[in-house]
Amino acid sequence: MANEELRTFTDGKTVGKIEENSTDLGHDITGYGEGAAGTQYFGWSEGNWQFLIESASEDQMNNPDIAKQMVEFLEENYLPAPDDTGMVYVNYPAAGDEVSVDIRWQDQEMVYQLMTSEVPLDALEMTTSFEK
Repeated sequence: MANEELRTFTDGKTVGKIEENSTDLGHDITGYGEGAAGTQYFGWSEGNWQFLIESASEDQMNNPDIAKQMVEFLEENYLPAPDDTGMVYVNYPAAGDEVSVDIRWQDQEMVYQLMTSEVPLDALEMTTSFEK
């Protein structure tokens, strides 16, 4: 049950690994960007975690820079170890004045979720402080 719930959430939240759309995020991590229908996507993986930043193309958000800051933060702070895959989904709606961060991971039969309108680094900080 928990596997299916997490799989449904992560479905479609990856970016193809196309070299010409790649960005070095540091620490041997590469992120990939793509755009479709007025939306920009930027994704990468670290261990068992998948990350996706989504924003409106018109806002010209610097998603690779946001990703670099997140990668740098995670070099010193550790997300919980998911059973299989965890997901960090960052969504900047049009106008970029607000953000929605949804972080989910599975531990046995439990799916943990943190949803916040805090900036991605604050959301990561909340998640890395998680204790079972």
